[in-house]
Amino acid sequence: LTLAPGALVSGKVTWESRGTPPPADQSQIRVRAPMTDGSSFGDALTGTLDAAREFFLRGCMQGQHFIRVEGLPEPWRLKQVLWRGSDVTDIPLDMDYGEVKDGFEVILTDVFTNVSGTVLVEDRDLAQGYAVIAFPTSSLNWTLGSRYVRLTYLDDKGTFSIRGLPPSEYFIVVTRDFDESDLGTAEVLDRLSRDAFTFRLNEGERRRVTLAARIPDR
Repeated sequence: LTLAPGALVSGKVTWESRGTPPPADQSQIRVRAPMTDGSSFGDALTGTLDAAREFFLRGCMQGQHFIRVEGLPEPWRLKQVLWRGSDVTDIPLDMDYGEVKDGFEVILTDVFTNVSGTVLVEDRDLAQGYAVIAFPTSSLNWTLGSRYVRLTYLDDKGTFSIRGLPPSEYFIVVTRDFDESDLGTAEVLDRLSRDAFTFRLNEGERRRVTLAARIPDR
């Protein structure tokens, strides 16, 4: 068994506020580098912010990664990840053992989108059996761990809410023929897109939609 040091990733965090002060306690906030294949592994449990709002990720595994942030309090969201001037927010980053990748800027914002609405359910059906899925019209972001693909379930009144989707054009559909493991499956999302409602979501926009659930044919 041969051991090798993982990649070292470092950078700083910038808080872009439109009225919400950054949290006084940032000890639970971590910058992470998950694998793009949806694996929960990817980096060691480092990445906490220091007093200068800088972070250091030690021990990133070989492979492709995204840069993400966990532990953010409401209403803060990841807005953008820059690396040497380029936007790499949703671009897989190749990392190798012993490699040093520095100069990242992780931009956080208190501006967030919200898509909410109601699903019309037949009297003989149960709202809780359905999921609402929002995903982009561009298949480039139909991947596991994508910020653009979100699933939520209906409450007993048939309402739902999805917060924090990045600005883009989206499909949204209600279905009960779905498993959360399918979120990164292009074939499944392509099938769902055929019966989906399409809408554009701008930065900070609140949008309401009404969908209709149909009992599947037996």
